[in-house]
Parts: sequence; C-alpha cells; structure tokens
Amino acid sequence: MKIRLTTALLTLFAIVEPSFPHHSYINIDRTTIIGFEAAVLDFQWRNPHAYAPVEVEENDRMEN
Repeated sequence: MKIRLTTALLTLFAIVEPSFPHHSYINIDRTTIIGFEAAVLDFQWRNPHAYAPVEVEENDRMEN
C-alpha cells in the first residue's frame, strides 16, 4: 500500500511540478497601462495562451 501511495504522489508531483515556474509571482506593475498603435500580423491560439505578433511604426521605420 505504501508503495502505491508513494508512486501515485511522485507521479502527481512529476505532472504538476513543471507548471509552477510557468505562472511565477514576479513583481509586475499591473497599474501602468501602455498604449500603442500597431498592425496585427498574425493571431495564434495555443491553449492556454494567445500570440499576436504586431508591427509598429517607430521613427519612420517599421519594426516587428
């Protein structure tokens, strides 16, 4: 019985542990809003995140 419980706990830890660094508690200023104008080049929905590369015009040149 102890072997099954230990195996189950180790398996659970191996599955769950990699997700902890993904959502860290870094100090981010969530009160500052930054606005910009840009053209969305692409949109990809990859569970659980969305990616939207944009192109912005800065100092008369285009940048990705």
